[in-house]
Amino acid sequence: MVKPGDLYEAIGDDEAYAQLPAMAAELIGARSGNIQHMTRAGSIADQHFSYFDSTMVHDYAARFSGELDIWTQAGLASGIVNRAIPVDSLVSEEAFRASPMWNDFFRFHGDDTGHSIGLVHRFDGTTMATSFHRAWSAGPFSRLEAARLDAISTDLHRIYRARDLIGGHAEKSARLAGMLDAHQDCVLLVDAKLRLVEASPSAMQVLLAGDGVALRQGHFTVTDLAVLRGIRQAVANTVNRHANARATFLASRPSGKAPWRIMVLPSVDVGHCCLLLSPSERDAARQASWMRESYSLTRAETGIGLQLLAGWTVEDIASTRSTSVATVRTHVRHILEKTGAHRIAGFIALFGSLP
Repeated sequence: MVKPGDLYEAIGDDEAYAQLPAMAAELIGARSGNIQHMTRAGSIADQHFSYFDSTMVHDYAARFSGELDIWTQAGLASGIVNRAIPVDSLVSEEAFRASPMWNDFFRFHGDDTGHSIGLVHRFDGTTMATSFHRAWSAGPFSRLEAARLDAISTDLHRIYRARDLIGGHAEKSARLAGMLDAHQDCVLLVDAKLRLVEASPSAMQVLLAGDGVALRQGHFTVTDLAVLRGIRQAVANTVNRHANARATFLASRPSGKAPWRIMVLPSVDVGHCCLLLSPSERDAARQASWMRESYSLTRAETGIGLQLLAGWTVEDIASTRSTSVATVRTHVRHILEKTGAHRIAGFIALFGSLP
């Protein structure tokens, strides 16, 4: 029986990565799954399938990888990222039955696949489209199955991001330092107690500057103690391959500059994990876009949502906007309703898991 922690073997093991669609499909209750890695230009850089035989895989790659895949195109066009996309509700039975996907692919190969659910993850120009399927007779995917997919969405994103970070190749501990030296991003390798093991040159410059993040007795630390506790928990969960409700944090900077965005990623090295540091300005633009496009937040709700992610209280937000606390609370209630979060902490965790 597959457990969520088993998915993380795919980070440094290409054979396990090839099995990732099947493992994820088992977790959510699907018959099959596939992963498509798309470049900024929209071309397929890499794809893995489960269930389909080699003839179907080759035919799909030759003829249906792209606009003829009505399900993938509907998922990408939905604008939904990092959460389950109910493809069955986006593509009607009539549209699917009339499509080349059904008539010239599934029927042609004598296959009875007829329902789909998916995920889209985006980061740094890369799109990861993950889709899952079942037989027509099995009926559409349920809300429970969508919830199961949501439950592993962050895990899948972190796996994809970690593989992208290390170039998709298993790295031995002795070679990791070389990878970090060649990396332009601020990347740190830490153990379960946040002891620094290795760091890229750019990360060391950031740590030595001490503006919100620093080294203290050889351990990574941040100024905000609440954030530090959250990072410690996320690192411990990651090292032990446990589920993480939150994997991304904003660390304020005494200089007044935009907070550091710290993403906790699994590592190929047992007992360690990676911390990816980046300024949060561009992330705010992405988060604002997701709020508007995926959750239909208004301009005012989007602005307040960004302030909540930055750690502002309702009172602080009301003061800066020259409005009443009651008005801000009303906006917050609407934000929670639209995003499906029950509390502000849930909203922060949701957007903190985004790329």
